[in-house]
Amino acid sequence: MPRQELLSKCAVAGFKVSDVKPDGTTVFISTKHVYTTQFRGDHLSYADVEWYSSETDLDAFQTAMSAMSALAGKTSSPCTMSNQPLSSPSLQSARIFLSCGERPLLLVDMKMESKHYYSVLERIGEMLPNK
Repeated sequence: MPRQELLSKCAVAGFKVSDVKPDGTTVFISTKHVYTTQFRGDHLSYADVEWYSSETDLDAFQTAMSAMSALAGKTSSPCTMSNQPLSSPSLQSARIFLSCGERPLLLVDMKMESKHYYSVLERIGEMLPNK
């Protein structure tokens, strides 16, 4: 999908652009969710869909189970799991990547600036590394 088409569709749906990075990453926000997209050239190459956020009143465990169940039913390939923590003086993040076919999940437990965040994201496509 071309960038301008996605921007138009998101605006109509009520999403606001919160950040645009030089590498093509565009962050959209809605009332309680954050969505990240990335473009290669002018076309969408990556998007994530938030199944759960600590900012909502959903149950984290049930949401993670629902996301895994939905994705497991869509693939016949084996699933892999990897642990990729991130740490810095102002950030501690436990990240678990579950890959089952074309739509992997990312489970995040993050502490940043004395706040605690949890998230379950379905990832579509591959995000380019930060430059």
